[in-house]
Amino acid sequence: MKSFDQDRFGFAQTHLLAAKKTAQQAAKRQKQMWYSYVPTRKEVATLKFEQLAPMLTGWMCNSVMELIPSRMQIAQVIEILLKRPDATVFSPLLRMCENYVHGA
Repeated sequence: MKSFDQDRFGFAQTHLLAAKKTAQQAAKRQKQMWYSYVPTRKEVATLKFEQLAPMLTGWMCNSVMELIPSRMQIAQVIEILLKRPDATVFSPLLRMCENYVHGA
């Protein structure tokens, strides 16, 4: 069993593998690139803004169907980001996450 830090917000390994396959198949058929990566809780807690921003944006805005995040999952991302000592750096991401959670 994975540690809490390595958890990808509740997605099972089978979902992650299926999403990767879907994204690869879609890339062959069309120009649209679909995102098939969900950051770990540890990545959300430790990565720099420049590394984390594209991960979260890709997950929220361009995920394959298997990985579309729920509002609850993004609320958990917000909770982790707000606990960071450098949380103010993440203001743009936090706003985007808040808009996602509240349907804006």
